[in-house]
Amino acid sequence: MYASTKHSFLLAVFSLLALLAVGCATDAGPKSFTLASEGVTIKTILILPFRDMASELGVDRNVRCPLCGQVALTGAVPSDAPRVLTEQLKARVERLPYSFMFSEDQPFLTTDSVKTSDMLERYVALGRQAGADAILVGHIFRHTERIGNRYSVQSPASVAFDLHLISTKEQRIVWTGYFDETQQSLSENLLKANAFFKRGATWITADELAASGMDDLIERFPKP
Repeated sequence: MYASTKHSFLLAVFSLLALLAVGCATDAGPKSFTLASEGVTIKTILILPFRDMASELGVDRNVRCPLCGQVALTGAVPSDAPRVLTEQLKARVERLPYSFMFSEDQPFLTTDSVKTSDMLERYVALGRQAGADAILVGHIFRHTERIGNRYSVQSPASVAFDLHLISTKEQRIVWTGYFDETQQSLSENLLKANAFFKRGATWITADELAASGMDDLIERFPKP
């Protein structure tokens, strides 16, 4: 009687462990998520390198984003800025519940010669070719370095960039994030007191300002 009871107990334990193992195997890997606000299901996202709009359209000009039409003032953009912002983005998307792929090349799309609709179609085609449900692309309009040091500046850092999440199935932009800021002192803008102290209450570099902006955008990135 005791042996039979013990056997039944062990059988139940092994059965439970087997079910748990199956459950763990089923949960492995990225899941598909539906963006409630857009009704779009996304599992895999292709990330392209940031695109330097200042080099394409000129400096100190009010230009429109080639995808959404948002107006931004262009400024100096160092040659390594697209790489820096792309690396900042890669480091932060790891916390998001999607599967990401990365492209080392930005497709050649000349703003002056390609219509917005055609550009969107090309991005969609690129995402589909990669087998992605969506593509994440960003533009840099300004990445101007401060002149001075952490305690005194002649000119503060100034950064402007955006991000667009494009559904390859829906063939449309389902989310846009935009950051545009020239750092100000606490006395110039009390409304940004929290950000000022969060950044160490000093004059920060353009890379640091961009990183702060990237944190803000990823915080607002759509989540299931």
